[in-house]
Amino acid sequence: MLKANNRVAHKWDKDPPKIPTSDNKVPTSHNKYHNSSSLLYPFTKDVVEEDSVEEDHMYDPCFRYTALDQPWRATNYSRTNSMCDRKVEWRGWYRLYYRGKSLQMPERCVSRRMCGTHAPLWLAGGHPRLRDGIVIRQVCGHWKKGCCAYKSSPIEVKKCRGNYYVYRFVKPPTCNLAYCAVRVFFYASFPGRLSGKVNTVKYSKVFVNVGGGFSKRTGVFTAPVTGVYQFFFSTHSGTGGTKSDLWLVINGYWVSQSHISLPTSSSTGNLSTYMTTLRKGARVYVTHNYGQSWANTSSNTITFGGSLLMQQR
Repeated sequence: MLKANNRVAHKWDKDPPKIPTSDNKVPTSHNKYHNSSSLLYPFTKDVVEEDSVEEDHMYDPCFRYTALDQPWRATNYSRTNSMCDRKVEWRGWYRLYYRGKSLQMPERCVSRRMCGTHAPLWLAGGHPRLRDGIVIRQVCGHWKKGCCAYKSSPIEVKKCRGNYYVYRFVKPPTCNLAYCAVRVFFYASFPGRLSGKVNTVKYSKVFVNVGGGFSKRTGVFTAPVTGVYQFFFSTHSGTGGTKSDLWLVINGYWVSQSHISLPTSSSTGNLSTYMTTLRKGARVYVTHNYGQSWANTSSNTITFGGSLLMQQR
């Protein structure tokens, strides 16, 4: 390290070490400054930073973490794998991803044999707030004797600016246990015609229901965790100058509208989106207020879907 004019220059004599990646090995680290595959080094080429900024980044895990992007860790992954995180040599801090999308650990019990393992590990005590800094949280593994049948060693957790979390994972006490990453999204359609007043549209054709929040029987999505969600719903009018009016309803309140009014003989569709913060247990559904909406088994023009963008305490 060389100092010049109160600035710090970092230079590596050779490329930093790299490690191989496989389904049961820890991948190479994510670098917030450069798109590189370096391991635990914040810079991979000559970089000049102010002393104070460099010092903060050097020790802040929000800038020095390994990207853990392994789809089998998802809470909806139910294949008969038996991954075991005790076999992983954990080093430093990690950020959870699913195919490039930032995720976090679940804060509630996960069903057995999910997350690509036998006893899924979830975070007891919830995630910290930004001002909390680094905290220690208990980790539980769900098995036959209950949601915390296995009490794994506590881990360190930190919330970072940009609304993501980093974790200092450790080896669980035994196999087969693995850390989980929570996902929630659903997409469904109504394969027919809607006419007049329909209090709750029961979307009977469900394409995906990750996290199990949507009920095909009732047409209602129930938020499995507290967080920021985004929803979309669509309508399509037939020919003949008809009107169509759908509303998104949250806990009994109409919050967003998808409306069509056609004065001439034509056909058109309309898609509406709505983003909001929901508490765990909030109920979300769509009501058809008046008019006519058209669809058939193949058109998928009357739809309803949503996803969890960010989990909160």
